[in-house]
Amino acid sequence: MSAADAASLDCSTDPGVLTTENAIFAMSKHHNCSPQCVTLRRAMDTLSTEFVEVDVERDSRLEAELTENLRWLSLVSPEILAR
Repeated sequence: MSAADAASLDCSTDPGVLTTENAIFAMSKHHNCSPQCVTLRRAMDTLSTEFVEVDVERDSRLEAELTENLRWLSLVSPEILAR
């Protein structure tokens, strides 16, 4: 599917898997559509997997929790870590 084809799809047509480029072109035409627009949803799905937001605070918190759990495990059951 060409980028022009992706942008010209009507709202009830499922374009199938879109490349990032095709999703951008489709969104350029469908960005004002309702949430029921199949083309818009497909484009948003494609772009949401391409551009993922990173939560640095959450990642740091999980890393600290993992470190603490490993420390606790090494005190309680060091044989598990030796495996």
